[in-house]
Amino acid sequence: MAKSEQEKRVLILLAVLELGGRATKRAVLDHIYSNEYADLTPRDLEKMASRDEEVWRNDLAYIRKHLVQFGYLDGSEKDNWQITPKGTQHFLKLVKKTSAFPLWTKLTKRALEAAANMESSLSKQRVAD
Repeated sequence: MAKSEQEKRVLILLAVLELGGRATKRAVLDHIYSNEYADLTPRDLEKMASRDEEVWRNDLAYIRKHLVQFGYLDGSEKDNWQITPKGTQHFLKLVKKTSAFPLWTKLTKRALEAAANMESSLSKQRVAD
């Protein structure tokens, strides 16, 4: 898997987790944007020619399909981005990689800090269970 896809998976899974494990596409993408988790270029912010949607939003929706295909998000309901237990484990593995690869291009410092905090919280929760 390409590093850029790994970063985008972290963004999506982090936002879904922070929103309680389940949210709409709009809520997830708005959360990423409002928290400044993604380093968006002018190209990312352009509207797509084929639809009234910014490039980065469409790109993350496409990555969401991959997460559903691998069982990391539940795809049984339209416009419902819900993380699965397998998705939580995948997030934890990806977060461990973020510290090993400091030269991420899409994840902002805020996103890396939030991911580390979420990883810590999930790890404590697993110990308590």
